[in-house]
Amino acid sequence: MTRLGQAILNHKVGETIEMPNSSKRIIHAIEPLPEAVIAEME
Repeated sequence: MTRLGQAILNHKVGETIEMPNSSKRIIHAIEPLPEAVIAEME
């Protein structure tokens, strides 16, 4: 799993998370990756 994936794991829209670079961000949306991106990852 990526560091970004670890940062957002078990969090919900509206929550503030700490990013891998220690900055804070609010989750505004959680959406599936486009199929083209998934295909590139395989």
